[in-house]
Amino acid sequence: MASRVASQFVSRFGLNLILVLLYACGPAPAQSANPATAFAGVHILNARSAIMWADNDSLQIWRVDVDAPSADGHWTAILTPPELKTSSSQAYINFGPDGTMRVFWASDEREFGDAHFNFDLHQAESRDEGHTWHAYQSTLARAGGGAKIVGECHFIDRRHGWMLLVGDAGGGMLPEMLVTTLDGGHTWKVIADSDRNATQPSLGINGGQSLVVRSAKVASFIASQNRENKPPLVAGRTVDGGSTWTDTPLSPGSLGSGSSVGALAQLRDDPAHPHRVCFDADLNLYDRTIDVRYCSSDDGRTWLSPVPVPRPTTIIGDTGPGLGHGSELPVYADALLGFTEVWGDHKSDGNSSNQETWREYRVFVTADAGKTWKPAPASITEHYKATEAILITEAAARGNVVWLLVTVPGDSPHSDLFFSGDHGATWQVLPDGRLHNTAP
Repeated sequence: MASRVASQFVSRFGLNLILVLLYACGPAPAQSANPATAFAGVHILNARSAIMWADNDSLQIWRVDVDAPSADGHWTAILTPPELKTSSSQAYINFGPDGTMRVFWASDEREFGDAHFNFDLHQAESRDEGHTWHAYQSTLARAGGGAKIVGECHFIDRRHGWMLLVGDAGGGMLPEMLVTTLDGGHTWKVIADSDRNATQPSLGINGGQSLVVRSAKVASFIASQNRENKPPLVAGRTVDGGSTWTDTPLSPGSLGSGSSVGALAQLRDDPAHPHRVCFDADLNLYDRTIDVRYCSSDDGRTWLSPVPVPRPTTIIGDTGPGLGHGSELPVYADALLGFTEVWGDHKSDGNSSNQETWREYRVFVTADAGKTWKPAPASITEHYKATEAILITEAAARGNVVWLLVTVPGDSPHSDLFFSGDHGATWQVLPDGRLHNTAP
């Protein structure tokens, strides 16, 4: 699954440009990881191991092995694709359902004709954790240019995949392309382009969007409309791999038109309900913000009316809540376990003339898909006392194993990696203020 930092490109954060360095062939050197590293994502390999990557001044990848419940973890650097030496574009990492690791990046655009551009979409894939890489290249054309950063990527199996390419916002719009592959990413085909007016789904609408992939042929695309007197969201569905699309209206219910959506986030699939798909929307309505959830029980063919999702609430200090909301939407590790940040103005004891106020961030957790929330264990929250801001970057679960990335933004952003072997009942930070690095 794509990391939260990557997926929020179009909703809240502009992604930092990755300048990718070439590592010499042969054994990979130990990569410089330290507490100032801001990780971009985590992928679980097994009960005690995961793949980590960072997108700071260069693309860096590690395998992390948890040796014992009290251990800091063993970090092994993974060699990045040598073809990245020619690129200064944003890189994106994806793991397919068969475990194939893919790195995507795009070359500079080449203009042809009247405001038409070509660019090369590159893919390097490895099936042995980076020991060997195989590179492929597809040339894509689009009018207007700009959409060449991977926003989302979903592989159904080894051969079939869907990808949403986005670009820098211009004039309030986000250039977008929807592409598919039938050969594992070796070649890609454009099936929708925001500059092709007759093409559905409605790409290029400013605001959040979500690509909901159900199979090699079936997918839905949801985008926020954010236009006066229009429904806040529009959706389209395809059953033929993107050749044709059908509108699938999203009922606004009592939320009404005229509202706007700041972000969208698809929830993890629930194995107990294989045809159910849900996503959360950050809805701005009448000068207040609420989280709502849209669900479909038939793979996106029809959508139920949105249901408000409660936000965490707590009292910080003795003088009232004073709460805001750190993130637009929670991040879920699986269908039930999720995390979010909440900030509040903490006030010291004393009378009103000498009270001190400061902002405090807290992490909250849900075990029932957001119906109820409680503060995260102290083993997580103790790291963020008096922290100005935090971001839940990504959460991933496989059975009872959970990995959680928490990032502290700022001038020197850094991330903390937490591990749980009992579905979030207890946690350890990996490592405790240090990262141990070894070459393979």
